[in-house]
Amino acid sequence: MPFDNRAIAPAPQQGNMEDLHVPMYDEIIQAVCTALRDGYNMDPAQSPLAKAGVKLTPPETYSGNPNIKELELFIAGVLHWLSLNYLLGHCQDY
Repeated sequence: MPFDNRAIAPAPQQGNMEDLHVPMYDEIIQAVCTALRDGYNMDPAQSPLAKAGVKLTPPETYSGNPNIKELELFIAGVLHWLSLNYLLGHCQDY
């Protein structure tokens, strides 16, 4: 995913909720939607890593830094971890 260095926009103030679309988040939203679509039919029990007994360390927690680049990299890391563990599929009771 291409990312550029942008600051995270502040949350809208109460009373200014009519325009919640923030273009700088479009790439993040698209990445999440793509990952969910690509992983929809994945079954965690069928993961090669799970079958081999491999447990991947979860990604580092987000620092809260108000830098869009850092947020995008964090989300990309979480999506990658979820994908490797086949955890992006549709909701099921496990």
